Amino acid sequence: MVDNAIARPYLLFLGTAPSNLWAKTAHGIAHWRPEWCVGQFGLPGFEADVGLENMGIEAAAERGTKTLVIGVAPHGGIMPPDWS
Repeated sequence: MVDNAIARPYLLFLGTAPSNLWAKTAHGIAHWRPEWCVGQFGLPGFEADVGLENMGIEAAAERGTKTLVIGVAPHGGIMPPDWS
């Protein structure tokens, strides 16, 4: 059987989510598969919290992160320009 799963472990990206309501995908992954997660990463001003350690991309990579999961859904489904 071929494993087509997204490479684990994950760093959950919270962007600039102002509340947990914006981070439902990240919450689901952190709740149902915490063993697949290394931490959460937010940009300045984010307030969402899925209960994982805050860390940057470099720290997550050092801990073996394989995939950055976009765990938020911004208004209109469009990534804000300040996320680049």
